[in-house]
Amino acid sequence: MKKFGKEFVQRLIISLCIVGIVGTLLVFAYNGIIPFLVFFLVLMLGLFANYEFINLVQKKAHINKWIALPSVIILIGSFFVTSYGQGYPLLPAVLLFPIAIAFFLTHFSKIDGAVTNISVSFFSIIYTAIPLGMILSIIYDDSLNYATDGRLWIIYLLIITKITDVAAYFIGKLFGKHKLAKVVSPNKTVEGSLGGFIVAIATSFLFHYLFPFQFSKADCFILGVILAVFSQIGDLVESLFKRDVKIKDSSSIPGIGGVLDMLDSIFINAPILYFYLS
Repeated sequence: MKKFGKEFVQRLIISLCIVGIVGTLLVFAYNGIIPFLVFFLVLMLGLFANYEFINLVQKKAHINKWIALPSVIILIGSFFVTSYGQGYPLLPAVLLFPIAIAFFLTHFSKIDGAVTNISVSFFSIIYTAIPLGMILSIIYDDSLNYATDGRLWIIYLLIITKITDVAAYFIGKLFGKHKLAKVVSPNKTVEGSLGGFIVAIATSFLFHYLFPFQFSKADCFILGVILAVFSQIGDLVESLFKRDVKIKDSSSIPGIGGVLDMLDSIFINAPILYFYLS
């Protein structure tokens, strides 16, 4: 255990607590006021993630938080309205246009850095709000073809994404010798990456045997491969952002670093699962 360090043990304990809270909410996600608690949790995660991203890139670009943060609320809220309320399916896409215009308008009086600032601002919304909104749609939108029970799909998404990360960490620590992406993330290894990939696919097939009515073998293989690969890409994407601005964690939350650190792979995998189910 010493090889993994006190920080890892702390993160593991915090992660288990988070899993307990999220798991409880998902089990009762269709009961009473719980859908609104789920929405509130997802919304808070989106706001914290976007706020961390704003602080993360402040040395490289300026994001107007008075536009960005309300935009997160509007977009995640629109996904909840369209999925839980079963109406206006194009609402989130339509709302992207006034949000983009709002970012443009902030630079009419100051042209310097406009291209970078507007691009990064719009990306911050796409990166943090839309994937979380899609999670709400997977849970509550009955029109998704495969979603016999959206809660199970989200549990699947979270487990496959996180098991890839955890397995890659452990196997990399124990057997890693060859660097995977030395410049972006020096601690990641090829051995760890392959180990995470294999464990994720094995775990994916476990869902077929536990819930054969929802997870076919084809689904488990295809999604297991795709999510395992893009889970690691998502982790590397955020590592790239942090390397560029020379910081270790996106925030200083005890045990997890930051919300961005916790959700980096989910931000990539949630849209993949959403479009697969669509």
